[in-house]
Amino acid sequence: MFQHPHTIDNATSHSEFGLEDDVYLTPLSEEQPLHLVSEFNACLIGDMLVYKLGAFISDLNASLVRVDENRVLMKVGRRRFIPSWAGCEYDRPIEIELTITPVDSSQSHSTARRCHINTCIRPVGWVRNKTGYEYKVRELVRSLRSYFMAD
Repeated sequence: MFQHPHTIDNATSHSEFGLEDDVYLTPLSEEQPLHLVSEFNACLIGDMLVYKLGAFISDLNASLVRVDENRVLMKVGRRRFIPSWAGCEYDRPIEIELTITPVDSSQSHSTARRCHINTCIRPVGWVRNKTGYEYKVRELVRSLRSYFMAD
């Protein structure tokens, strides 16, 4: 089974990787409480955003579902014969939607451009183990933030 290198279990210490409260997730709506949203800012130098996203996709064996100018939809994991989250293994399917918008950096003294990245993560299939699902979503967002060197 694939173990992503940027997880708490693979870190040399929990303090090195961060606490579980460092990722804030909010439900998209009351009707869709498992569609979890998070956001962060990242630094852009040249076309590095494409390379960072490509490395994330490659390392997680994700598949691109749709790519637009400012939006990326990818799927991580595989669908099982019974698509539930009862066991909450690492490779349960999740869709990750990224919306990337530039940030006005006229007040900053840095020459690097910045972008704001909104993530919407939703399960594929039904979720019985909500705690395990949220843990996996936190790991994915934490991993995304590390790939993009986010604030």
